[in-house]
Amino acid sequence: MRAAASSLRVLDKARIGEEQEKLDKQISGYLNRLDGEDSKDIIDAGGVVGNALHILKERRAKLQRLSEQLDQDDRRLVVQGEPEARPMGFGRGGKPPSYNVQIAVHANTGIVLHHAVIDEVNDQRMLHPMAKAANLLELKELTVVADTGYSNGNAAAACEDDGIIACVPVKRSVNNRGDGNQFDRSSFIYDAGRDEFTCPAGRILRRKGPVNRSGYTYVSRDCTDCELKSKCTQSERRWVSRHQHEDALERMAERVNLMRCINLQARRCEPDAPARLRLTLRDACVLTQPVKRRRRTSLPWGDGRIHFGAIWIGI
Repeated sequence: MRAAASSLRVLDKARIGEEQEKLDKQISGYLNRLDGEDSKDIIDAGGVVGNALHILKERRAKLQRLSEQLDQDDRRLVVQGEPEARPMGFGRGGKPPSYNVQIAVHANTGIVLHHAVIDEVNDQRMLHPMAKAANLLELKELTVVADTGYSNGNAAAACEDDGIIACVPVKRSVNNRGDGNQFDRSSFIYDAGRDEFTCPAGRILRRKGPVNRSGYTYVSRDCTDCELKSKCTQSERRWVSRHQHEDALERMAERVNLMRCINLQARRCEPDAPARLRLTLRDACVLTQPVKRRRRTSLPWGDGRIHFGAIWIGI
């Protein structure tokens, strides 16, 4: 949802510093002018210079507060006049100041169970808090359906801990180096007992270092003389990452694939496939967010009737 502030109101440390430097020069110029007038016994009629100096100093102090706010909140950007807004949007180029509006809708009735206006620039951390807030009846088991933007391993695990069945297509990284045809992560077999991967050439990748932002990292010893190296990596060794909640992600991916199969069979065999799909998700909540332009789309297993619009979503 677009904020009232203009994109010109988006400031970072560099822009704040540049404007402060210009203001310092203007303030210095006015002070020199006042000193010159005092030496010549010239009176500042109407206090024009003094008023201008006061305005410049106020602006300088406001920029200083914005700079301190960036440091305090550990942020890179701030929207002047709407500090709760964030630059959001898709594609390249500047992003307009906006708010992220989250909505949880009951799939069978279309009733909005919960909504929230947040400053998260994407939906990756919103699956669990929105699903938990939408469980108004405190059901022991709740099914939640959302698009790929909500894919998050930590959220998938948290949902399972709270008895929430999350059905979200899992977003996987792609090995886009080389000619684009190199082995991706799915080509490596994971052994849970030994906590290691086996590559297509049969070599072992062992875990290296502690958990990091993307999970655990596994690396081979040496790929120099491997006959499949040209299809695998351009580096000396191949690295593969595994999320710390990979098991929860895999279970979520299996549920999504199952729902695809259910919907495909219903569409092939039954004339009332959409109705049957709604019955399948009768206790589900659909999580989504409004977008700037009204568009029509569907989840991967849907029947094309999930509408993403300004304020309403339903099946």
